[in-house]
Amino acid sequence: MYYKKMCGEKIYLSPLNIEDYELYTKWINDSSVAKNINQLHNITTEDNEKKWIERAYQNYRYQFAIVEEKKNIPLGICGLELINNISKRYHIVCFIGDDDNRNKGYGTEAIKLTLKFAFEVLNAHTVFSTIYEFNEASLAVTKKLGFKNVGKFRESIYQNLKYYDEVIIEMTKNDYINFLKEQKND
Repeated sequence: MYYKKMCGEKIYLSPLNIEDYELYTKWINDSSVAKNINQLHNITTEDNEKKWIERAYQNYRYQFAIVEEKKNIPLGICGLELINNISKRYHIVCFIGDDDNRNKGYGTEAIKLTLKFAFEVLNAHTVFSTIYEFNEASLAVTKKLGFKNVGKFRESIYQNLKYYDEVIIEMTKNDYINFLKEQKND
């Protein structure tokens, strides 16, 4: 069952459904997903994924299924984790599970809804993430949504006989407010 926690046009965010553990296991073991979220080296079993879902809301973590509005089917996962309670700093993650559902705007809309939850519900001051330099689609989406590139961790990810940089992106509450104003003017 899915619950409409945050609603968009094509998707909504719902608390994770433990019954989807098989689907989540499939996604996390798919190299096209795993390479972008530093999971290539992990072997995730269905039991491990079930345990992860059961712990998904501990320690100020907010995990959501990205659900297609019309068909009520899960498309991916996004979430926030509180990193610093005093500074209200959250780390954001997002991925679309099946290749057939990528490049359709679902990820963009999911990030927008997650940002709305972070800034308007949780009172976040800063939301940040890291994106591997080869993940051009995610870099383009986050730039379009108003994230700022604030640096990088050089050669921090090893995949396929090569080291890659991690680009550090962030958005402050003021950046978010300015992004909303720009959206209204368009």
